[in-house]
Amino acid sequence: MPTEKNISITKSLVLLTVSIVLAISLNQSVALAAVANDAVKAVAALIKSLGQSKNLLQEHQILLRQIGSKVDDFIPYLSSYPKDQRIVVLLGAAEQKGLIKPTEKLRWNHDLLNGKIDEDDLIEMLRANQSSEEVMKSVNAMIPKIKHDNLSSEARETLKLIDNGGPFPYAQDGTVFHNREGKLPTKSPHYYHEYTVKSSNSNGRGAQRIITGENGVKYFTDDHYQSFKEIKP
Repeated sequence: MPTEKNISITKSLVLLTVSIVLAISLNQSVALAAVANDAVKAVAALIKSLGQSKNLLQEHQILLRQIGSKVDDFIPYLSSYPKDQRIVVLLGAAEQKGLIKPTEKLRWNHDLLNGKIDEDDLIEMLRANQSSEEVMKSVNAMIPKIKHDNLSSEARETLKLIDNGGPFPYAQDGTVFHNREGKLPTKSPHYYHEYTVKSSNSNGRGAQRIITGENGVKYFTDDHYQSFKEIKP
């Protein structure tokens, strides 16, 4: 009985034979080599693609079964995947946990790929066992924007220090901001960090701060966390 491997090889040889006959019939010796070479490449690429797809599918299924409430254990592993594949895995895990409805997955996938929803929000959903409705309330929180050039010179100077990694004027700079006032989107406990903006009219640290998030987002407050503006380029 012929094996699947033998059948596959036979099909490949048939494809090569047809290509060769076609080239000879056209009496084009150069085309003969090109067509035969393209056929070999096409067969090899197809076999490789099918093999990779199968392996990825198996890995995804294993991840979906194991992620559970320990999503942070899998973040380093998932980071080796392209963004679209990470999203497939994370959305599948959220559906399995009942955090997102099957009818919502397509919209979430679209919004995640287009930056309307941050991947960190999806991870937070799994980490905190939040429903999609709870996550979207945070995502859609109405936080006004302010352009970088419209900030005070002191605030822009603090941003430079943040980009350069210091040196910072206060020991509290770079410490975790716990968002106790709930004015910013709910994130993991160590997601936000705060930095002091020097105030010329204050002897102490004053009321101005810049808050940074792990995904690169930055906020400015001039009333000691009572209101925020998201800093845009």
